[in-house]
Amino acid sequence: MKKILFGALCASVLLASCSSKEEGTINGVFSVSETQKVKFSSGNFQYEKATKTCKFADHQWDVVLGDKGYGSDTYEKAEVLDMFSWGTGDNPRIESLKPESTFTDWGTNKIVNGGNDPWRTLTSEEWVFLLQKRANALSLLAYGMVDNSQGIILLPDDWKLPEGAKFASLADTAKNVGGDIKINKMPREADLTKLNAYSVADWAKMENAGAVFIPFTRWYSNNETPVYGYYWTADGKQMYFQHNTIYAKGTSDCTGRQRGDYYYKAVRLVKDVK
Repeated sequence: MKKILFGALCASVLLASCSSKEEGTINGVFSVSETQKVKFSSGNFQYEKATKTCKFADHQWDVVLGDKGYGSDTYEKAEVLDMFSWGTGDNPRIESLKPESTFTDWGTNKIVNGGNDPWRTLTSEEWVFLLQKRANALSLLAYGMVDNSQGIILLPDDWKLPEGAKFASLADTAKNVGGDIKINKMPREADLTKLNAYSVADWAKMENAGAVFIPFTRWYSNNETPVYGYYWTADGKQMYFQHNTIYAKGTSDCTGRQRGDYYYKAVRLVKDVK
């Protein structure tokens, strides 16, 4: 009897350790190819200038600068950076308006709240697979709002909606058009983010179940909140989304841009599930 109880105890401890949250990681598992699955970081990549350290944002919805400060002294005064030129993983502090000629992944840095696992940036093809080609892709994708921050929501492959939570996917309101996801069954003026508006407490249920939130990062004109999302891929394209289109295939190779402000994009890292 003691052996049975001891064995059951060991099994329960092992199960708990396998399901426990890893540092800096959202628990959900996402397919980015036919053979590769990943987990997302718990927030966008950030660089603290004073301490010269890299970290993940405290929350998935945090955006520090967006693009408001670039091209002005706001960038110089900022204590934390969360928009970068392409390939600057070896020097996130770099202020060049042009991308690096050789790509260095931001995930190669020691990330103070990222645990010990290696991190990396998704390629544009992996974004396409995640957003369009994995099983039930549009059913696992939506626009949303967390604590008044707007963005898109990604659900893991084996998603189960938590009890008492709500979620309205893009399955009935969008279609794949080439490498883009376009809204086709709602008025142009409809704000899709309001369909999935979460308080911090309500989002905690979704996040604990593996949901990922990718916030908008770029303002337009005098908007009070960001209305575009720009994220780097490892191959130099930008995974880009706005309120009525998600450009899954990425747009514009980084070497094709001439305006300096467009070179600054956010970074969301992943780690491979082995």
